[in-house]
Amino acid sequence: MADLGSLASSLGLESITLQEKKGSVRVPGEWPMYLKGENAQRLAPLLSAAAVLTACFPGNKEVPGNITEDETNILGSSEAIRSVRYHIRRFAEETVPVLITGETGTGKELCARAIHRMGRRSSGSFVPVDCGAIPENLLESELFGAAPGAYTGVVYSRNGLLQEADGGTLFLDEIGNLPLHMQVKLLRVLDTGSFRKLGENRERKVDVRVIAATNTVLEEGIRDGSFRSDLYYRLAVVRIHIPPLRERSEDIEPLAVHFSGSMLSPGAWTS
Repeated sequence: MADLGSLASSLGLESITLQEKKGSVRVPGEWPMYLKGENAQRLAPLLSAAAVLTACFPGNKEVPGNITEDETNILGSSEAIRSVRYHIRRFAEETVPVLITGETGTGKELCARAIHRMGRRSSGSFVPVDCGAIPENLLESELFGAAPGAYTGVVYSRNGLLQEADGGTLFLDEIGNLPLHMQVKLLRVLDTGSFRKLGENRERKVDVRVIAATNTVLEEGIRDGSFRSDLYYRLAVVRIHIPPLRERSEDIEPLAVHFSGSMLSPGAWTS
């Protein structure tokens, strides 16, 4: 699609931007787009589709130069990593779910933490959950909590990790390992913002942003029946892929410099 400057000119607007400016009008919908000019109020409702297209196909990178490595803590100068940093800034302020893909060790949790830290939920908790590390028979109570008497040893009501993340971000790492019956329960949380503790009948409300990550190809899980397609599409509203280092060799040097410097003790010197 045309760049935002050209689109603004063709519509007789002063500017169309992805960041709010004084006196600008926001286009309705999930994705941020701001119009400024005489006809901004009238045109804003007509550009919702353009805002979605800009979010899905971000050729209009109006702020990449302002997205520094320090802001995201993600190092690298490759086009792929610059794109990751851009998408972090682009979607940090939104509330929609994010799916981060990439091999083990590529920095998926680092990316998730940056989205949380740079977003409107930064004052809330960032709660990481490794879906593959918790035994399946304990996963429901760990995630949703348990009511008294739900199982042996539960005397008092216990909050789960979902409630711990209320007002903040729940990071579900290795989401591909989530059992099917838990996928149904997570889908309900995403659809309604409500859940039930284990052994409890009443519904509870929770306000949480979900960021998921995987080192597997979830589409293969959909084909073999191990991952629900409806959950996949709810999680992958925004998808960020982090390629392995072998595919971005230009990032080796800045990473080597960073890690070699961090390993030096105070007062050490190099020649």
